[in-house]
Amino acid sequence: MNRREIIEKVIYRANKLVGTPFVHQGRNKSGIDCIGLVVDIAKYLGQEIDDTKRYGPEGNGKLLLEKCRQHGDEILIKKYGPGDVVLLSWLRDKEKPHHAGVVVSSYDGLYFLVHGNKKVGKIVKHILTIDYHQRITHAFRFRGPG
Repeated sequence: MNRREIIEKVIYRANKLVGTPFVHQGRNKSGIDCIGLVVDIAKYLGQEIDDTKRYGPEGNGKLLLEKCRQHGDEILIKKYGPGDVVLLSWLRDKEKPHHAGVVVSSYDGLYFLVHGNKKVGKIVKHILTIDYHQRITHAFRFRGPG
């Protein structure tokens, strides 16, 4: 599978999950969280995932980074684009990301983010605002099957 096919599949699957109920540690269409979103997409791409649920409601930054590095290719934050995973921290601590989302498209230079929103209670899609962009701590590219 080439890079373009991976991007198309990631965007397709992420958009299909918009509206799915938010469930902490959820991993399927009946309920999913931000990590579950990334796990679901990786499985959709044919990856064999070493999934874990060893995290609480506030996440586990060290584990999140470990798993993303295990299953994706880390890229410079300034290089992320459609089809990439971004890790975020509301604490603005680059060493402690605790949230993940998937960049799905750009329009007029604006990127859109699909991620789990606990307050809204579902997977949402919205413009990746400056506030969200400033909270990005890491970015990763999905790999193909394997």
